[in-house]
This record gives sequence, structure tokens and C-alpha cells, in this order.
Amino acid sequence: SGSEAMVFRYWSGVHDVNTASLRVGEGTGLAAQVLRTRRAVRTGRYASDPRIGRDYADLADRETITALMAVPMILGAQVEGIVYLGNQTARPFTEADETSVQRLADHAVVAVQNARQFRGHVRRQEELAVLYEVTRVVTGELEAGPMVAALQPLLGRLLDARHLLALAWNAPARAFELLWASGGGWTPDDAGLELRVVERAQPIRTLDYLATCADEGRAPSPHAHGLRYALTAPMRAAGRVVGTLSFWSAERPYSRADEEFAAAVAALLALRLTRPIAR
Repeated sequence: SGSEAMVFRYWSGVHDVNTASLRVGEGTGLAAQVLRTRRAVRTGRYASDPRIGRDYADLADRETITALMAVPMILGAQVEGIVYLGNQTARPFTEADETSVQRLADHAVVAVQNARQFRGHVRRQEELAVLYEVTRVVTGELEAGPMVAALQPLLGRLLDARHLLALAWNAPARAFELLWASGGGWTPDDAGLELRVVERAQPIRTLDYLATCADEGRAPSPHAHGLRYALTAPMRAAGRVVGTLSFWSAERPYSRADEEFAAAVAALLALRLTRPIAR
């Protein structure tokens, strides 16, 4: 997902914890040990294990988990996932258990790789189809605002484009001008991360929009109210940035593939803005 943390995708036997909301990674849980060593980690008394942080131990207490084992899913040099097994009794996991689960994890990671390759192929085919339609719109006779509005449903075939903002950049005035927004209320002072994208001529993709705005010293856009995930790409042509294309989502983080696709669309928009269609 572009994050340094892992999230739970499948689980069984867990009943009191919202497992889907948990993120594991750097820290003091078993996952941190696995990510550092790339080896399986076992503990017979999770809640009292000095390697385990209190937050994770409290979750295990609520689930009455005593013994726990975490096994890495390794692809190349990367830990792609972790398989967890927990016991609600004091029976510790053995080396034989670890070997069996590691074998399962090794098979699972091959399946994950195959699934990714298939999804990547499907995505590339869909990208080509969408970019063809985008090119037809961009080279058509619509004015800039209606043109972006016509692009929104096309972009939505590949990424969350329900919250979309397209701005033109007036370099001499160092100000943005609205091309199109999926919602009303935009003002020239509403720049969010767009100014940083113009300054760097590089996209910004974030898993925490408000935190990134704070880090960058920028006020968040009103369009992003309640929306955690964000992606802004520069409209760049002939070595200069002439605008930005921004997306927000509450449910789905934007991927690197989304970023590359948005950058391609933004480049097409830049060509249109710098070379208006002749009437």
C-alpha cells in the first residue's frame, strides 16, 4: 500500500479486536522482530515477554492469547507478509510447528506474487484503455473546466476520483486558478500541498493528509475534510509546472501505480493548457 507498516488482511478466531484497523511494523511487537531478522519468532508467554510492547500485550490479553508465533512471507530480500498463529493455552509452539508454518508461508508468498503479476497485467491493460479515452477528451473541443469534469468518471475506473481538484498555476502571480473541482467552495488561498508540488515539480502521495500538511507547513484543503489519503501530481510541460491534479480518498490509499497514472494524465492536461485546441 505504500506504507512501511503492515495491515491484517485475513484472520480467524479473533473476536473482540478490530483486526483490520491494526497496523504492525516498526515497534515492539513480534512483527518488528520478524522484519528486523527476517526469521520466525516464537513466544510462550506473549503478555509477559519483555520484547513485547504494552499496547500489543493488552490486545493479546483481550483475546486471551498466551503463546504466539509470527512467520515471515519472504519474496527475494523483502518481507511481504507475516503469518501469525496464537494459542489460548500455555502450550508453546515448537520448532516443528515453525517449520510447517514456514513451508506454508513460502507457498503463500508465491501465490501472492502470481496474483500481483496478474493484477498488474490487468491494470496495465485498463490503463491503456483509459489513457486512450483521456487523450480523446483532452484533444477534443471542451473548455478546461468541462474537460476535467469529463475526465473524472474515466479516472474513476482506475483510482478513487470522487474528490478531485484541478488547478492552473499562474507563475508570474504565484497564484492558483481553479480549473474544476468536484465540490464547491474553492478559494485562491486554498492551496494545501499543491504549492509544494509546484515548487518541487514532483507528485506528493500520502497515507495521512493532515499530518503531511502539518509537516510541510501547509493548511489542508477544505476539499479534504475527513479524507485521509491524498495524491497530487504536477501538470508539467516543457520543463515548467502549469497546474496540479489532486485526489483524495477516505477508504483507499493511493498506490505508486496510481501516482504514475495520475502523473501521465497530468502531463496530458499540461500539454492541453499550454497548447489550446485550435477552433
